[in-house]
Amino acid sequence: MLDGSELTSLLYVSHSLVGDAGSVRQIVMASRLRNVRLGVTGALASVGDRFAQVLEGSRASIDELMRDISADPRHEKINVLFCRPIGQRDFARWALAYWSLASATPILARGAMDIAIAAADAGEADALYELIRGKSL
Repeated sequence: MLDGSELTSLLYVSHSLVGDAGSVRQIVMASRLRNVRLGVTGALASVGDRFAQVLEGSRASIDELMRDISADPRHEKINVLFCRPIGQRDFARWALAYWSLASATPILARGAMDIAIAAADAGEADALYELIRGKSL
């Protein structure tokens, strides 16, 4: 069982209700500041109207962020694909890395997002995680 201080990784996907890139950049900037304060690292990827985000930090910090994310009207259909303990961070250099996957690998990125949103089993969630991880290294 996870306690509040155990290092945790969470991956979720959602549908974005944000209409323009400028609004997403504002979200990213505010999120980076908050993540630094909470000791959270991770990455946010977008493809069209979909977000995928990895968060790493203490379970208590991740829970706090997910309560706020779940209440945020800028996206809907939030689906947590996994939340698990980790031994070390994969995104340690990033308070919040961000990119639009569509500009770099549209077919692969859209396919990975569609798979993850349609069926969140461990293998598919891991494939999406590795796609995001590979883009941030």
